[in-house]
Amino acid sequence: MSNETYSDNVTRVIDLLKETFKETPFKAYFDDDPGDIAKFDLPAIIVSENSDVTSAGSMAQDDIEEQILIKVVFDKADDYKNDADERSNDTQRKLRKIVGERDSVTGDYLPQTIKGAIRTFGQLDLNEIADTMTTEYGVQPRDDGLMTIEAHVTFGLQYSVDIRH
Repeated sequence: MSNETYSDNVTRVIDLLKETFKETPFKAYFDDDPGDIAKFDLPAIIVSENSDVTSAGSMAQDDIEEQILIKVVFDKADDYKNDADERSNDTQRKLRKIVGERDSVTGDYLPQTIKGAIRTFGQLDLNEIADTMTTEYGVQPRDDGLMTIEAHVTFGLQYSVDIRH
């Protein structure tokens, strides 16, 4: 990736996810976790850059690997029925499908999944997606008594930058 065509990768991932999920119920997309998320903004997607490792490469280039984190956030209250404490796995099942649902015939990721979008992103230009993607699921207490159930997908994005002297 040359310096002339650089654009922020978090912004690019958000744009890709907005396009990928344009037919789904996501109400907000955030560049970094705002911490306090309003209930009316859920479900939401949050994209952050966790780290950036820069190494001297060959031929007057730096090799960069950014760790990108995508959070898919739902309101945990959606799992409760009739205000009772009866819990089900409905929301986590939705999260698992959004993260990596696969075609029942081919086994490929469906295009409207986080993993499908990430693999597409790696094919758009000179970026290369690192070999490993990790996904963690959990419940997160947020402000004002809001509890969210979230999927956190982390992946590396590798590219080179020209060094000009």
